[in-house]
Amino acid sequence: MPTHLTTYLQRELRSDHAGETGAVYIYKGIVSVAKWRGNNERISFTKSHGVTESNHFCIFQSK
Repeated sequence: MPTHLTTYLQRELRSDHAGETGAVYIYKGIVSVAKWRGNNERISFTKSHGVTESNHFCIFQSK
């Protein structure tokens, strides 16, 4: 992380990155359970939200 960022901002960005990482894996888990239960409506909904979280995660990874 760049040294010119304040300590506060560094902590906030780390927290956001961790949150996006968790969200990606939570949605993957929900999709797995929905597939196991045969809940196609839940799969569709969850995959669309998972894509959004994956995009957020990629933004953090690219910085």
